[in-house]
Amino acid sequence: MTQEVNGRALKKAVARTVRQIGLEDDHLFTRVSDLEPAIVELARLSAALNTSPSLLIAVSSIASGNVLLTDPGKAWYERYLSRRGSCLMFASNTRTLVRACSRIIWLYEGRVIMDRPAIEVHREFVRFEAAKDDRMQQAQLLRRYALELVQPKITTY
Repeated sequence: MTQEVNGRALKKAVARTVRQIGLEDDHLFTRVSDLEPAIVELARLSAALNTSPSLLIAVSSIASGNVLLTDPGKAWYERYLSRRGSCLMFASNTRTLVRACSRIIWLYEGRVIMDRPAIEVHREFVRFEAAKDDRMQQAQLLRRYALELVQPKITTY
């Protein structure tokens, strides 16, 4: 679900984003493709958080880059989480996720492999990646993970 922002709310959100990321006047009328990637990533994060979402979905460079780990992005992200915000991140690098998340759900070929605290999943992912040339060892690890996986109890109301 997305939140619709238009009119005065949109103007305020854009003004806040420009102010937060410190865009200079000469950047305001520059094509996005001509801006530095770090500025674009900060603008994306700032714009997303300025609409007060109930869920932040971080993909691509925002999740795997340094936007959530360095100031000012880190401060915005931590403030968002402290206000009981939720974040869903997609990344192929668990090192970044360990620093930004408390829990990781690891998917492999469309199946949940592990759902544990971030550091535990990171350790197992590193072990799994180290065995990428040994398909037999990877298969053994996948079997072990499947046996250890505790399926979440989902209830409907």
